[in-house]
Amino acid sequence: MSTVLRLEERPPIIAAVVRRHVEDAAFYWSQLDGSIDSPQLGAERASQFAALLTAHLEGVRAGKEAAAAMAQQALERWRKPGEAFVACVAALSLEGEGRIAAIEAVLRQVRLRPDLLVRGAVSALAWASPAATRRWLATVTSLSDPIDLVIALRGSVLVRHTVADLEAFVVHASPHVRAAACRCADAAMIPALQRLCADEALAVRAESCIALARLLDAEADEHRMAAASRLWQCVAEQVAYRERASGWDLVQADRRLNRWVRHLAQLAPIGHPGMRELVQRLPPRVGLTAMLHHGDIALLDLVVHRMADDEQARWAGWVWHCLTGVDLLAEGLALDEPPLDLDARMTQGRRDADLGLVLPDRDRVAAHPVNRLRLGDGRRALLGRPAGERELKQIVDPKADLPQGLRFVAANALNRIQSEAELNIRARPDVQRSTLQSLGIS
Repeated sequence: MSTVLRLEERPPIIAAVVRRHVEDAAFYWSQLDGSIDSPQLGAERASQFAALLTAHLEGVRAGKEAAAAMAQQALERWRKPGEAFVACVAALSLEGEGRIAAIEAVLRQVRLRPDLLVRGAVSALAWASPAATRRWLATVTSLSDPIDLVIALRGSVLVRHTVADLEAFVVHASPHVRAAACRCADAAMIPALQRLCADEALAVRAESCIALARLLDAEADEHRMAAASRLWQCVAEQVAYRERASGWDLVQADRRLNRWVRHLAQLAPIGHPGMRELVQRLPPRVGLTAMLHHGDIALLDLVVHRMADDEQARWAGWVWHCLTGVDLLAEGLALDEPPLDLDARMTQGRRDADLGLVLPDRDRVAAHPVNRLRLGDGRRALLGRPAGERELKQIVDPKADLPQGLRFVAANALNRIQSEAELNIRARPDVQRSTLQSLGIS
């Protein structure tokens, strides 16, 4: 005779199992968070990571108060965005007064290190249960701390939540809140965004320009180009600031610069004479990122030039492959790997080698006929082909199993030229499936 286990007789939570869920969820989120620059992590493997993250988050939710306490302890100990992500998801999943206290405990830690931890908390709003996220976002007008408001505003973008009283946030005293509000703006906010283009804070000016370029339709191309021109100025100011920065400030300066450059690179028309000058002024790695997102084959000579830099050679080789579609190994364009010096210091070039990126033979690459390829008609290129809507959809299609770094470039370009749905390659699996289906990618 079978035994029915009543709810009150459920076995107690096993602390070791719950802790494993908490730790592994932080690990898999960190892998996905960094995947947008990954040249090796393919779509299939990333999908497996996302499925494992989903499973571990179910374990975190099942662990209730015990899981929330463990996640909070991990956040206070390690102070990393992955731990902030898990602690926030765990707190949001609770009920009653315990939920309020747990969320506040997480936010206290995030407020201490916002530059590092905010993105983990923002991502948590997209991965928590939709009901739990909506419930917290409904309190946005009662939030007073600027960091809490930044999390709520940026999280609203990820879950497509309409923010009430957005007009109050675009004139908020905190520039961080104003910048975050720009990301939420809709077409009704265009006049406010145009005023923010002259804001005293550099980040607010840049984010307002990015928002304007997104919201202005094709008929307002002149105004979009004006926004792009102002964003160009913001990038120049950020480059100057970066040259004076060091330590953690430099890390954050690079993160912000990369975001703005990715947007600017896709706004700038192919053949714009200033693009060549811009990428030469940018830090080498950022310049390569700009050329990858811009997609102008005429700039391949600058990519090849970067192959002479030991620290950037492998990354330049990967960018060249993404733009041309030519496989360095298959075409005999790679050098033999040098002996590995285990005592050498860790450098950017060494990290690229550890990722599996090959060392290009610069002279042979420079002589390859693909460098003379011209698409014409101002068209962008990826993998040696015009980066039109059909080609971009082929690249982001998970069945193609292309690297996340390349899919991220294609997704950004696709989001700019179509309005059916915005694809986020780091979103929850169910959200990604829904978005891909709406784009006609099954």
